[in-house]
Amino acid sequence: ENLEQTATVGFVTALLGDMFIFFLALIQRKNVVEKDEWTPDLKEQQRRRWRIRTGFFWLGTTVYIAASHVYTSLFIANVRPIDSLDWINAITAGLVQDLVVKPLFFAALFGTMSSMVLCCRPDVKRAIEVEYMQQEKPRLESQDSIFDESDSEVSSG
Repeated sequence: ENLEQTATVGFVTALLGDMFIFFLALIQRKNVVEKDEWTPDLKEQQRRRWRIRTGFFWLGTTVYIAASHVYTSLFIANVRPIDSLDWINAITAGLVQDLVVKPLFFAALFGTMSSMVLCCRPDVKRAIEVEYMQQEKPRLESQDSIFDESDSEVSSG
């Protein structure tokens, strides 16, 4: 019973932490915006939106890290020697779930689901082959896109 309770606490804690990180990932994601025509004002407006989202991402990340440090510090300060083994077990269960169980589970799930879709839906398989096995289509000269290079993780060189 004690091991089950420890594993449950570790799982729920990891799940709550993952939900906040997923929320941060949604805020941080930027998509390429394509329009026929970009004026300098429209480009600046789009870049401003991206800067605001980046600001919220870093604010949320900072608050999350600070709250995690405070929570962990308070918890460690209140751990009695008799509870220390339970605490180590809970942390170990959470780490094993985050680093081993979840990645293996999702890799198996996504691989299986992808294979099932490709086997059961030949039209999807053909569409993927057409989309990704062809050479890249040339862009129209009239079509312009905007991407904030200052926020890009791709470095030149």
